[in-house]
Amino acid sequence: MEDIDSFAVVRIVDDDVGVRESYKFLIESDGWLVKTYCSAEDFLEHDNPTVPGCVVLDVRMPGLTGLELQNRLNSFVHKIPVIFISAHADIEMVVKAMQNGALDFLPKPIKDESLLIAIEKAVRLDHTRREKAKEKSEVNQNWTSLSPREQETARLIAEGLLNKQIADRLGITERTVQVHRANVFSKFGVRNAVQFAQKLMLIKSDDVNKA
Repeated sequence: MEDIDSFAVVRIVDDDVGVRESYKFLIESDGWLVKTYCSAEDFLEHDNPTVPGCVVLDVRMPGLTGLELQNRLNSFVHKIPVIFISAHADIEMVVKAMQNGALDFLPKPIKDESLLIAIEKAVRLDHTRREKAKEKSEVNQNWTSLSPREQETARLIAEGLLNKQIADRLGITERTVQVHRANVFSKFGVRNAVQFAQKLMLIKSDDVNKA
């Protein structure tokens, strides 16, 4: 188990206590931290979505169904990857779950290896998503920290313009452009225009243009 997974939690949501305990034993034996919930409502009330990991979710449960819980999860800031399990799934149900973003749909009885592979994949995906979201948030903060003139300069830097070209475009001195460029690179923690352009790719063009 890698260090990045030591704080991830695999959530099991199933109304069958025997199934919950069986999955819990298997998954913990593979080195994961596990939390179990007896219903979708129990999960929504007690789970912390900021904790990375994934959800192993039964489709048919009293109260909110698995598909209804998936819809709730899709509205969260942190969209936790979902692995569906079911003994009575039809094609329409599987298609709907996958279209709504489910990572996998496993039929009961589940093969141990298939479940563990799906969990490994789901946690890796969640880790990647959260890292990208964190980086994007940092880039957004860096962008808003720029002055209006620095933002104008930054847009042209990202287009690949040289200092003299930027100076002519903005009607300022080349020395001023050099100062703005240095400030932009410093705030974004980059050394050149290529690295800066790569950072800006994390922000939607509309966000940059409106900022």
